[in-house]
Amino acid sequence: MMSRKIQLNVSELEQSGSAKVINEFDDTKYLIIGRWGLVSDSYSVYSRIGELLVEIKQRTLGTHPQFELFASEDMIGTSLFNVAFRYTTLYINGINWLVVGNEKKQNYIIFNGHKRIGAINSFNNDGKVVRIITATNLEYEPIIVAISAILNHPVVVNHLNISKNPFKNFSPSLD
Repeated sequence: MMSRKIQLNVSELEQSGSAKVINEFDDTKYLIIGRWGLVSDSYSVYSRIGELLVEIKQRTLGTHPQFELFASEDMIGTSLFNVAFRYTTLYINGINWLVVGNEKKQNYIIFNGHKRIGAINSFNNDGKVVRIITATNLEYEPIIVAISAILNHPVVVNHLNISKNPFKNFSPSLD
């Protein structure tokens, strides 16, 4: 098991339909492309060599949209959003993951059963929403990147912590 910090610029992804996922040294680790919002929309996460790693497809509309999650073209789970007051939960059936977070601050913790396996923290970086992602296992990273892309749409920077360098200010929290 190994973990590292990677960054997704969600504002760039929403505006252009693609974004590089980079580490703190600005090295590209993944490429994510696609869009979100309509039935059959999807995000695809690719390796640096162009191999499709994960795809997340939207299946329903509304305040509680459903998604299907694919890894290596095999469906590994289905998900359902639940937004209540300030908190969002996203349960992914099949891989038994629970994503719990603060809707306003856009900070999330990911559990597999009772074990914490990752975190997503959002920051306002010069008016753009960037997310710092950590995973306890590198195999989880592409899945967490895909999940990170579908959270909080449309993204807003109003309530996010301002940071010139989100990698240095990252500390997982639901506050």
